Amino acid sequence: MSTGEFAALVGYGRTYISRMCAKGTIPATKVGKEWRIPTRRALQQLGIE
Repeated sequence: MSTGEFAALVGYGRTYISRMCAKGTIPATKVGKEWRIPTRRALQQLGIE
């Protein structure tokens, strides 16, 4: 899932989600210029699911 899609899902801004990915708060992999987020794992990490 992209940062924009994940941001819409959890109700945060895309820029904030990108920063969280860069810090390692959200598990993500950088592919080119985009972060790819494993949705289920990221939601668990944030305590949402």
